[in-house]
Amino acid sequence: KSGLASGEAIIWNVRDQVYKKEKNRDTGKIEEVLADEGVSDKRFTVVETEGVSLLKIQKREGNTLGIVIRNAWDRGDLSITSKNNPAKSTNAHVSVIGHITQLELSKEIIVVDATNGFANRFLWAYVKRSKELPFGGDILSVDFSIETNHIKDAVEFAKSKRRIQFSSDAKKIWPKLYHFLSEPKPGVFGAIISRAEAQVVRIALIYAILDLSSAIKIQHLKAALAVWNYCESSARFLFGDAIGDPVAEKVLEAVTSSKEGVTKTEIHLKTGKHLSKEKLKTALKFLIKEKHIKVMKLIRNGRPVELFLSASTQEN
Repeated sequence: KSGLASGEAIIWNVRDQVYKKEKNRDTGKIEEVLADEGVSDKRFTVVETEGVSLLKIQKREGNTLGIVIRNAWDRGDLSITSKNNPAKSTNAHVSVIGHITQLELSKEIIVVDATNGFANRFLWAYVKRSKELPFGGDILSVDFSIETNHIKDAVEFAKSKRRIQFSSDAKKIWPKLYHFLSEPKPGVFGAIISRAEAQVVRIALIYAILDLSSAIKIQHLKAALAVWNYCESSARFLFGDAIGDPVAEKVLEAVTSSKEGVTKTEIHLKTGKHLSKEKLKTALKFLIKEKHIKVMKLIRNGRPVELFLSASTQEN
């Protein structure tokens, strides 16, 4: 489905049976009766071709969409503590597929989304058109029977109640990979990919199941890493320049707006005169430390002046 506007809407589509208390007319006793049979198939996919709506909706005050999506990634048990909405779900499997343009993403995603665990539960993939098809493709002429039959076998295999673990060979290399993947990286980009090790294990598990394998093997880890490397590269491309501090973002914009460099006074004017001296000082210190900008000390009219420039600006 698409167009879901709240976390409650997701839970409702994978809800458990709902009971309510009613008075038995014959005995006069209060009994629990079935009010809703619930949903037997707890697999649910949200498809948002206008993915920007997910970002906008979950930022509304009191909206539970972001919370439920985060919880759905963590576990299959979902609920919202609400007197008017007792619906809950156990053992649900929720997937979210969203499409968004780079421009919309840069406008709508904010520091909170990037660092509160919402964004790092997604696999970010930068995609673009590879060819022009003015009359569309001839997809109906393609025989997918081999692939569909294989997927059917994988689905049946996945229904068996077994625990899929690492093979002995994969178990030897996973600790090093785990250490490498879990190393913290700075900035918004680091926050976006901070669940790398968990994402890779999940992808490797999918490959193992598609391979009808009772263990995650080295080839499954390699395949998962290939997917993750592309997603990490996409995240770096999309978020690598993001600073993660709204004040520092404004200061950087003011500095980079001039190739000749700007003084503190000029930055104060360019940012609308809203920044205190302390906030401006902190932002400049951070931007210099992270090598986004540099400072030059000059003498103007016999007085020392600090001039701030983009780190990429060539000095004359």
